[in-house]
Amino acid sequence: MDELDQLRGYEGIAAARYFPALGQLITVDGFRFNQRSRRPPKDATNAMLSFGYTLLHNNVLSLILAEGLNPYLGNLHRSDRKETHLAFDLIEEFRSPVVDTLVMTVVNRGVIKPDDFSPSASNGGIYLSDQARRRFIQEFEKRLSSKTAHSMVKKPVSYRRAIQLQVQRYKQCLLHGVAYEPFLRAV
Repeated sequence: MDELDQLRGYEGIAAARYFPALGQLITVDGFRFNQRSRRPPKDATNAMLSFGYTLLHNNVLSLILAEGLNPYLGNLHRSDRKETHLAFDLIEEFRSPVVDTLVMTVVNRGVIKPDDFSPSASNGGIYLSDQARRRFIQEFEKRLSSKTAHSMVKKPVSYRRAIQLQVQRYKQCLLHGVAYEPFLRAV
């Protein structure tokens, strides 16, 4: 086994422990979450996580393209499929502080309710209604605009700016051999 496969194995082990623990943060009856399911999402929480990760991926992808990087050349995520692997790599640092936190917030504060979802007859998945999707996008934009600390700047910056700084940091790593420092959420 090579080191990359071993690292992916650790990522899988961490996810198997992380997602059930995340589900324990839900305080609203009607929402439950034990494990990650996607393509299609099997419950309301997974539907929001999948949608949020897609929104985050698209934001990261646009910043990668703005920096002139090839989004298909990833480091951790690789496959024979033509996918934007670099975007999948760079969203990892922001899944929890942006999307996972957002999902727990909109559920526990009642912004999104259990009846905001409906099953799909075509694939058996559960999806947000149009109105709930609009509310979720508004909350996602608020989350990306909220402030966080970043080691490259002295003042707090938006999460969107933090993502941009990480993409620029990655570019510096490629061009100048500067060690890549991951984004660490201030607590």
